[in-house]
Amino acid sequence: MKKISDDLWNLLEETVESLDVEMLGAEFDTTQGGLLRVYLDSPNGINISDCSKVSRQLSTVLDVEDIIQGNYTLEVSSPGIDRPLFAKKHFEAVIGETIVVKLQFPDVLTRRKKFVGILDQVSDEMILMTVDNESFDFQLSDIKNANLQAKI
Repeated sequence: MKKISDDLWNLLEETVESLDVEMLGAEFDTTQGGLLRVYLDSPNGINISDCSKVSRQLSTVLDVEDIIQGNYTLEVSSPGIDRPLFAKKHFEAVIGETIVVKLQFPDVLTRRKKFVGILDQVSDEMILMTVDNESFDFQLSDIKNANLQAKI
């Protein structure tokens, strides 16, 4: 997964929000031939019509601005039940819930990169979570990706 540039993020966010939808986040997966995923949200939920409308507008803007070099595929969707967590505010919204965190580099003590547990606290640029009755704290900048664990 490649972190997207600030220029691309700003262009995506501005375009999405001009359509009265929130851009929850975006990611660019270079391992899949250039897959740009944009996640949408709104207080009323996201439907296929919202995704289609945003996809058409983003495709046009991205073609005109030519900000992505080479070929890529654009995917626009709702966050789903295993909602990705991109920003501090997203973590704050799911305190007390079970989350899955994947670190960019293995944890120094455990040598693990993946942690599944209860999100206990969010402060400044850190999260505190309980995994198997142990407390772990992580810098948000050390997190490669995080998701709310789907309740089945």
